[in-house]
Amino acid sequence: MVKKNNLAAAFFSIILIQIFSAGLCFAAAGGTAKAVKKWTFMVYMCADNDLDARGPEDIAELEQAGSSESANILVQLDRANGPARRYYITKRSAESALDDWGTASKIEKELGEVDMGDYKQLADFFKWSAENYPAERYALVIWNHGSGWKSPARAAGATDPRKRGIAFDFDSKNDISTPELGEAMRAAGAVISKKVDILFMDACLMQMMEIAYEVKDGVSYICASEDIEPDSGMPYLPVCEAINANPRISARALCVMAAGAFADKFIKTGTPYTYSAVDCSRIEELKNALDDFCAHVILEKEKLGAHLKASSSAAQRFTYRDYADCGDFITRVSQAGGETLQLKCSQVKAAYMKCVVSNKTQGEALKNSTGISIYLPLTHIKKAYAALKFASQSLWDEMLREALQLKEGW
Repeated sequence: MVKKNNLAAAFFSIILIQIFSAGLCFAAAGGTAKAVKKWTFMVYMCADNDLDARGPEDIAELEQAGSSESANILVQLDRANGPARRYYITKRSAESALDDWGTASKIEKELGEVDMGDYKQLADFFKWSAENYPAERYALVIWNHGSGWKSPARAAGATDPRKRGIAFDFDSKNDISTPELGEAMRAAGAVISKKVDILFMDACLMQMMEIAYEVKDGVSYICASEDIEPDSGMPYLPVCEAINANPRISARALCVMAAGAFADKFIKTGTPYTYSAVDCSRIEELKNALDDFCAHVILEKEKLGAHLKASSSAAQRFTYRDYADCGDFITRVSQAGGETLQLKCSQVKAAYMKCVVSNKTQGEALKNSTGISIYLPLTHIKKAYAALKFASQSLWDEMLREALQLKEGW
């Protein structure tokens, strides 16, 4: 009898494994079986600001593709001076009935007024999406303004190191800081027991070493811009069509495709842009190579100080002038003599090339953009910088102080 029970238990376990492998799981919320699709593509659309009109426009673009048998497309849209909703995006047709926001998709949930600048709201949207629409791979888009790691001047609490980054909610005067973004991504990863496959940031200035280092434990790839994004932003239709047409596409391949689609969108207009895809699994290796570089230039600061300052001044800069292209800076530094310096720079370049999966740029003023920006101030180091993981766990800020002789400022 014991042997029969054990055999039955083993058989039952095999059946369960086969069921899950076939693509079924139980959603935590309702307990009903949900098909596990290949992709769930989520857009956290913070339009409770001066981008309000853009929200429904981008949903209309998503609806040109629509969810499919292989992919879920979900949106949480918060509008200016109004409530927020969650949508399951369906394909729009000429006969589609439109709601009061001009959207043809299914309203999943009326949320009322929410603070999209609260990282807990972002984490909750991801949790709801993953539990109700499970998939093998997950892509999350944060749609809004971005300011890199720094505080936006117009946001409340601009001098507070906890208040800076992305997702500016004009009603709450709040935004998601870089450390909070890291917390949200780690929470998202915990929900699905793995890293989020791709974090797209449809926002300005977010492809930074400091940001990648903060989210690397919860994210596999980042697609974003080093500089200001053109007004119409990310090309949603080709990305979602690619998922629908080839649902087995890997996260890395989708990142490369997205970068290409971004370039295709703006090449005919000649609009300046930067856009890159970064492999977060390589970020620690790049940080270590930068640490070796920093340790050497600190040691040789008397000899290299003038060259470092000249390289910093000449490096590719962005709209925030204290953000510089990391690869371009290292290339300029490497032009100085010295066998050890050449070795350290070549090691950084090698690690950097592994990180940057794809890099696209257009415009004379951005021609030396190589894929990842970094904080490289020209006058002083902001006190808030010390709150970042990259600052506390790398030698970069020590290099800024000792080799470039920058003082701490406000």
